[in-house]
Amino acid sequence: MERIDGSSDFILWQMNMKDYLVVLDLDDALKGPMMKQHKRKYSDEMESSEDVTDTWRKMVKKCLLEIQLHVARKVQGHDAIKDATSAKHL
Repeated sequence: MERIDGSSDFILWQMNMKDYLVVLDLDDALKGPMMKQHKRKYSDEMESSEDVTDTWRKMVKKCLLEIQLHVARKVQGHDAIKDATSAKHL
């Protein structure tokens, strides 16, 4: 997966990034806050709702970091990138 540097095709990069996140099983984090269907999906594997919430937070953080790591250094300083708090926001 190449880094986006501002001079390449953003739409193609975005499409490839989404596919990459599917391969890593992080794509649910792009959907925003944990919804009921996500809770059900993860509840089958977890013992408590606290475990589900922790798992969700970790996935969102990993997804955000993967996206940030695939942005070129010269673009990483942009406020929208460095201030992003979720993968969906970014």
